[in-house]
Formats: sequence, structure tokens, C-alpha cells
Amino acid sequence: MKNSFIPAILGGLLTVAAIPALAQDQGSGDAWIFNPSYNTTGNSASYAQVGGEFQVVAADVPSGDTLEVTGLGWYSVSGSAPSVNINISLWGGSATHGFTSSSGNLLTTATVNSGTAVSSDGFAWVTLSTPIALTAGDYYNLLESAESGNVTYLQPYDNGSSGHASAIPSVGSPITLYEGMYSVSGFAYSGSEYLGPDVQYEIEGPNPVPEPGTMALVAGGVAIGLGLRRRR
Repeated sequence: MKNSFIPAILGGLLTVAAIPALAQDQGSGDAWIFNPSYNTTGNSASYAQVGGEFQVVAADVPSGDTLEVTGLGWYSVSGSAPSVNINISLWGGSATHGFTSSSGNLLTTATVNSGTAVSSDGFAWVTLSTPIALTAGDYYNLLESAESGNVTYLQPYDNGSSGHASAIPSVGSPITLYEGMYSVSGFAYSGSEYLGPDVQYEIEGPNPVPEPGTMALVAGGVAIGLGLRRRR
């Protein structure tokens, strides 16, 4: 019994050690947020379809890491939940700026249902069932439309000034806003975008590391096993 007992303990501990830890979250959040210095007076409008083009900044995604889109959101100009379903589509990627969504690849679509609560960041979010991996350095288009009627959004700039953009990248975001879009092929407002749709992202590390508790368990088990073996 003694001869089989100790190997069984060690075998079980080593099995636990072989189970990889979850990939480490290297960063997450909203890709962009409302600019608090933006003057909203007279700058809210509506379109059948609106959004913008953004780029994943290669230098901001460590080599070997993966940037994933985990959710899509709709900005509430009024602060109230959407009164109709909002459909959001993500297109790309392209190594070239200015590609049209109609000529690109549709990566995913999601619907922010009518009545979805608006979070403290001003967006109503829907979580993707399958995260979408983006390529560092590539460009992507994000567009929203209402199930009926037009979507309401904030204009990219105050009085046409690029220094007063309505949407600005959130702190630490590896995504930069490139150009506003008011249809699948209509571009305007270089260097910003219509504050309407948004993405939530995560950056995952490539090499899961065993958690400290697991390593301590394995080390303790091995020490106990060796000690018992010496006494025998």
C-alpha cells in the first residue's frame, strides 16, 4: 500500500500542475469614450447609418499578444435606453486606410436590444458570444443602424475643429480613431469619428503561467513525498 500511495499523491499533484492557467488579461476596456470637453449644444444629429474607421496601433499590442473585440456598444445621446433595436456591424481588416465596408469582410454583427440599460460610460452594450481577434496595424470599420428610423449620434467635431472631438480613445486603448463614416462608403471628418457605435476589447497574453497557488501545492506535495520516502 505504501509503495503505491506516494506515487498516487505525486501523480495527482502533477496532473493539477499540468492544467494551464487562463490567459492573462494584459488590458481591457472601452476603445473610446465621450470627450467631456465637447460642447453638445446643436451637435446631435441622425443618420440611417453612422460610425467610423479605426486602426489597431501595432506598437500598443505587445508581440505575441492578441487583441480581441468582446462587445459592441451604442452611445446614448439622451442617456436613455434605446427605444428600438440597434444593429452594429464590424468590418475588416485591411492594411489600407479608407476601404469601404461594402468591399470588406463582415466580421460580426450584434444587436443592442431596445431597453438595454445604459452603463456609466454612456453606452448600452451587448457582449459577443465569440470574441473577434483583430490584427495589429490593420484598419476596421464599425457601423450602426436602427431597426426602424435613424440612429442619433454626436458629430465628430465642435464647429469643424479637430481639437474638439466628441469621441476620444480611452486611457491605454490600443485603438486610434481614423475617420468618420455616415454609410458603408461615405467618409468624413478625418482623425475622429461619429460618436455612435463603440467596441470593448481585451488584450490577452500568449503564454499562460501556472498560478502561484498551484506551484506552491505542487512544491509542497513533492517535498512531502520525498520526506516520506526518506523515512521509509
